[in-house]
Amino acid sequence: MEEITIGFEGQKRDLNDFVYDLFEQHMLREGLEKETPGDVKIVMKPMELRKGYALALMEVAAQFGANFVASLFAGWLVEKWKKNGAKPINVKIENRIYQMDPDIIANAVEDALAKLQQKKAPAKALGQAASGTRQASAGPKSRKGSRS
Repeated sequence: MEEITIGFEGQKRDLNDFVYDLFEQHMLREGLEKETPGDVKIVMKPMELRKGYALALMEVAAQFGANFVASLFAGWLVEKWKKNGAKPINVKIENRIYQMDPDIIANAVEDALAKLQQKKAPAKALGQAASGTRQASAGPKSRKGSRS
């Protein structure tokens, strides 16, 4: 199951209201889980507390299942935002800030997953090549130069 971090940034009160609606809970805590449309499970990450800042950032780990549909997930996310009054909240994916638009979010999530898979592919190929090298050199060793 692939996972990326999605951040939400906005005024503390607006952001709290949005995240409460997102998880459909009256209390937020680290590790809180919610299954969403599009075969995505979101998990609440630790909240950062910043003294004196009007803006807050809340992050969720988005875990994507085998039947992931970006447009369903993004549409659900934007509908939750609209239902909460469409207050100024930005979405942060891969350290880039996006507007609450279903097409933009769907594309950003798909791009982040593609980058994640590209990073994993060379690592797998490298691991397979290294194990093949070890197998090839694992033959019997001769003891040249040793005297009986």
